[in-house]
Amino acid sequence: MNAPMPTHAGELRTRATELRLHGLLAHWADVMTDPEAASRVAQWLDWETQER
Repeated sequence: MNAPMPTHAGELRTRATELRLHGLLAHWADVMTDPEAASRVAQWLDWETQER
């Protein structure tokens, strides 16, 4: 079962931090200014969480 995808940027950043995605976090401001990119990040975080 998939966990609900958070939509708030703060929740996404928390998940990225918990997953220790340092490269993504280093470029967070660049990525999160684009709504489509932010949506992709949410999907990637969901996939990464499922695979771990």
